[in-house]
Amino acid sequence: MEQIARQHEQAIKWRDTVATQEYVIRALKHLDLIENLAEVEQAIETLRRELDEVNTQGTLAEEHHREARARAEDYLKKWSTHELRKEQEDLTQKISKISLDIEEKKRLLQILESKIKREIGNLESLKRAFDPQREPWEDGDDQKLQAAIDSLRSSLFNRQSMDSSFVEQEALGETLREAGQFLASLQVRFLQAKTRLEDKVKEQETIKSRLGEEISGLEQKRRPYRSEVLRLKALLEERLAGRSPVWIFCEEMEILDEAWRNAIEGYLHTQKFDLLVEPHVFSEALRIYEQEKWTSRLEGVGLFFGIFSFSFYKNSNEKVIAHFQKHYYERKTKELTERIYVLTKQLARFQFDSAMKEYSANSLKLFKAKLAERFLNHQERQLFTKESLWKDFGSFIKEYPVILSTTHSLRSCASANYLFDYVIMDEASQVDIVTGALALSCARNAIIVGDLQQLPNVVSGKIGEETNRIFGRFALNSTYHYADNSMLSSMTKLYKNVARTLLKEHYRCHPKIIGFCNQKFYNNELIVLTEENGREKSLVVYKTAKGNHARGNYNQRQIDVIMEEVLPAQLVDDLKQSVGIISPYRMQTDKLKVAVGNRDIEVDTVHKYQGREKDIVILTTVVNEVNEFVDNPNLINVAISRAVDKLIVVVSADETNVNSNIGDLVRYIEYNNFEIINSTIYSVFDLLYHSYSERLLAIMKKRKKVSEYESKNLMNVVIERL
Repeated sequence: MEQIARQHEQAIKWRDTVATQEYVIRALKHLDLIENLAEVEQAIETLRRELDEVNTQGTLAEEHHREARARAEDYLKKWSTHELRKEQEDLTQKISKISLDIEEKKRLLQILESKIKREIGNLESLKRAFDPQREPWEDGDDQKLQAAIDSLRSSLFNRQSMDSSFVEQEALGETLREAGQFLASLQVRFLQAKTRLEDKVKEQETIKSRLGEEISGLEQKRRPYRSEVLRLKALLEERLAGRSPVWIFCEEMEILDEAWRNAIEGYLHTQKFDLLVEPHVFSEALRIYEQEKWTSRLEGVGLFFGIFSFSFYKNSNEKVIAHFQKHYYERKTKELTERIYVLTKQLARFQFDSAMKEYSANSLKLFKAKLAERFLNHQERQLFTKESLWKDFGSFIKEYPVILSTTHSLRSCASANYLFDYVIMDEASQVDIVTGALALSCARNAIIVGDLQQLPNVVSGKIGEETNRIFGRFALNSTYHYADNSMLSSMTKLYKNVARTLLKEHYRCHPKIIGFCNQKFYNNELIVLTEENGREKSLVVYKTAKGNHARGNYNQRQIDVIMEEVLPAQLVDDLKQSVGIISPYRMQTDKLKVAVGNRDIEVDTVHKYQGREKDIVILTTVVNEVNEFVDNPNLINVAISRAVDKLIVVVSADETNVNSNIGDLVRYIEYNNFEIINSTIYSVFDLLYHSYSERLLAIMKKRKKVSEYESKNLMNVVIERL
């Protein structure tokens, strides 16, 4: 119990302590609030003073605002009074001007209306004269005329009603533009027809005048002569002033033998209208003729002298004919010489360089004009995707009307069943007939471009055998034989009468280089437009030492000649000039590529070089004796014509090669005084060749024999000398 009592007393103490503490805390809080209240009251007083100051400033600002507003209203009133007056005057002037414009436009509209009515009347009269059977009318012109009349009447109606919509006015404007274009084209046709009719009238009047003169002459028993003959006769009679008569040869000629009359007149042809004068005035008459020949257009009229007695024709027929032939050829030679002289002077005066510049400039202008006509008014070009080629090809081809493609893929460059207006197939001698036929299946018209004198497409042995087997199963024209024809050769054989054009102008090779091809392969039909320009040594031949140096399809001796003699001696600089080495055989080119190394010299076969060019070309023929493959005229033509400035040919010295295309090339080079260089590269084993047999025997007679093999004996000679 005591313990409980103690705990109770302790609890009472704790209660009193807590009460005391709570009282103290509340007292402290009260003091703190009193302090905070004093601070707040002080802050409120400060804010009240600041508010009074702001109110004072606001009152002053409001007074300033009222004063500024009063001044602004005063200024606005003054400004408005001034601007309104000025604006009123401007508007009055504009109204007056617009009224005058309206009156003028009304007057112009009345004039236009009367003109339209007059044009309608003219078009109706023109329509009544329509006759599709007469020039320049065409079928449908009467309907187009009626459409033009209707559009003009519609314009009058819209002018009077003035209630048409904008769309209707646009449609009417388009109709009027179409009518105007038709009438403009019709006017051009009428003017052209008028010009043609006037020309016909003049032609008929000329014919009428000439026929009248001939009738008059026949009535007076005068023969009709060319106007040049009569003009020259009158001119000579005037200038000679009676010192000699002027005869027309046919009027004085009398052939009694009827059998010879037609023959001689036919032989003389126009010479029977030549003029005769007496010998003592012939020089003067000839001088008059030469002076007036071109200015008075007297070409083709002849002048003779010295025949007074026609007993000349009593000579034998052979003498008469021989005499006429002699004079004919003399006169013809003189005439052609004079013509050559005149043309030479004209050519000397003609400025070809300036003419070509003018021609090029005009061509460029035409090209730019066409581009402008096509694209100038297009504000934005249409964009296409890959899918456009088959989904919207019509729009694509309209925007891009020229397609570049291989013969293999042309069909995939257009939508199904599309036909190009023209397909131009270039290098057709390299195109086989299958892929060529694929390209032609897309064409309405075709232009085949190629050269039958260049290499055809190559058909491998396996494919050739297979196509031969297939071809043999069917009775087909040989022009469709795959292995034997390129597209170009097939077309030329199949269509023998098709129009052909030879591209004669040559712009690549030195004149002497292409000169051989022109003579040998093109029948001198090419027009060479390049110049020598100081390039003197354009052709060179290197002949290897005699012997059979070729080993299959390569020739190490010719490779040595190229690397050790040609390149150093001919000053071949692959850094300044494009250089190519070509050969008929792939094995030779592979060996040469190793020998050339990193030099900028392109080595390839003749077939791979077709269509390309190099400043300097070195041709290695490889073979000892020319065979059908190496001497193929197409291959030789391509090989030679790859060279722009210089062609160097490396050949064997075998004399059996003379009667060949390569032999002709060597003789052409020699004939034109170019270098024929015999190589100085030899081997001791050259003596083993048949061509050195006599020399070998002479050497071996003086040396001992160490072996049954001549090659070992020969090497022993070399070793002993060393």
